[in-house]
Amino acid sequence: MSYELWDRYSISSLLENQPDPRGRLFLSNLGQVNLAPVTILREGVDTIRQLYDGFLKPDVLATIHASYDLGLGPGGRGRLVEVLGREWLLGSGGKSGYRFRLQDSDLGVILFVSSRYVKENVSGSHLKIELSPHFIDERNNKKIQGYMNNLAARLLSDPHPAGCAVHLCVDVQGWVPPRDFADLLITRSRRRVDHRGISDVEFDLSELATVYGSSQSFLFGSAAGLQFSLYRKDLQAEAVDKLHFWQDLWSRRTDENFHPLYDPKKPVWRFEFRYHHRVINEFGDFIQESLKTFDDLVPHLTGLFRYGLENFRLNSVSSSCSRKASFYRGLYIDPMWQLLLQDVAFLAPDSGFFYKRARKRPGLGGFRNVRNVVGNLLSLYARYGIGPVDAVKYLMQSGIWEDIKAMYRAPLKDDIGDVMLVEKITQDIEERLRIRTLLGACV
Repeated sequence: MSYELWDRYSISSLLENQPDPRGRLFLSNLGQVNLAPVTILREGVDTIRQLYDGFLKPDVLATIHASYDLGLGPGGRGRLVEVLGREWLLGSGGKSGYRFRLQDSDLGVILFVSSRYVKENVSGSHLKIELSPHFIDERNNKKIQGYMNNLAARLLSDPHPAGCAVHLCVDVQGWVPPRDFADLLITRSRRRVDHRGISDVEFDLSELATVYGSSQSFLFGSAAGLQFSLYRKDLQAEAVDKLHFWQDLWSRRTDENFHPLYDPKKPVWRFEFRYHHRVINEFGDFIQESLKTFDDLVPHLTGLFRYGLENFRLNSVSSSCSRKASFYRGLYIDPMWQLLLQDVAFLAPDSGFFYKRARKRPGLGGFRNVRNVVGNLLSLYARYGIGPVDAVKYLMQSGIWEDIKAMYRAPLKDDIGDVMLVEKITQDIEERLRIRTLLGACV
């Protein structure tokens, strides 16, 4: 591992002076970062592209040809065709590498039929099935794979899976990328796309990255390999008229009282990794396991996501000017990346609602507990070489600042303003931090 991890704490663990592997308070020689405001709204599979080899069935192919040869339908958007007992919108396969596209957006399925690189009467990769987020959301992995296998059996003779591509995504609120995100990201990819402005509400994020004026979308990597995209999902969903679907999905994640964690007033950032089927096949070769179907991939989704985070990694930079912080700058992974690496796990898609109870913030329960937490934090600050000015700043960001002010205000006979109170707290913190350093608390 070519980077260092931050130590993690929670308010309850600080009372016991112990780290918490799931705490949101991150501490290192670079300082402190509090990710308590971050909400993970969803982790899941956004897109599935399943490939099948086989012979095209002549009757199906004849039906498609007969309709396609009639030309485009009204408005130039394709022609309706009855195939497999359903009505599809038939059009050209375009740049997909297939001759025909059968689309049913209401169902959430697109069929790419007849490879341009193989004769139609020869066995080959003649079918690619693409599933949309709402199709995936409504079914578990067994039903998804069974549905695709059934389609393949009705379109092809002797069908067998040839590979699967997936898009893995995590949607979050309460975090924004740094302004120089594209420069800070560590990646082997040479392909970086940055377009400013947007000219069409229908854009394909697998082919470009759009910046809405203030760095709100990034794309790294090639579509034929592993791509990483970070973008404002709420803006993209609104642009393609899918915001209602995503807001409903995000609202399923709730707190301990089953109140939605999603806030419609806050931006939603999406971390998305897109794995081409060739990359997936290389993983299968390495672990000596067949990864030709989506069902094969399900146990490996979390591992694939973490591999993506390792290959497109954001390292930490520090705003501190201290010598110690300067020495460690660039060695630590960004706390948000660490949170995603350690806390996010992918489950198989499932039908029905998924509720996850959020952790309830433990109450401090009195000034004695506040003193213990502050004392343990100051010992940690001394150990990491954090100075008094930064220490006060980090206490303000720790999530217990109001409790700290109340503790300092309680013994005072006269009510003083916040400015004088902060000065008093700063003087006390500076002295206590110096004492801990001299006593060797930083060792």
